[in-house]
Amino acid sequence: MQELQITKTTFKKVESEWFNYYKTLREIKLLEESILHPFDEDPADPTILKGVNSVRIPGNPTERTATRLTTHKQLNYLREIKNAIEMVFNSLPLEYKHFVRCKYWSYEKNHGFRLHKNVV
Repeated sequence: MQELQITKTTFKKVESEWFNYYKTLREIKLLEESILHPFDEDPADPTILKGVNSVRIPGNPTERTATRLTTHKQLNYLREIKNAIEMVFNSLPLEYKHFVRCKYWSYEKNHGFRLHKNVV
């Protein structure tokens, strides 16, 4: 069986995803929140005219929101990254998990404080 050679740029990309795992989680949450609760103008605004043919009348808001959550390209990409990191992390032995926490998820070296909650 032929061994797969990883390029330096691929390694750097994967490593950056490990470093930015918590940022990815925050971004997923923000995107989901923006889809679930989109900005809406003041409904009592007299300058907004609403009529029978108004596009502002919701047809199927639940279905539209569910469709947006499942078809949003950036959200799906970030979820794939999150799932891949979690799958690899959960399959690691305990020593390697400790290494990952120290090397990639320790905020001590990046932000001056330590992350105290359990990871994944």
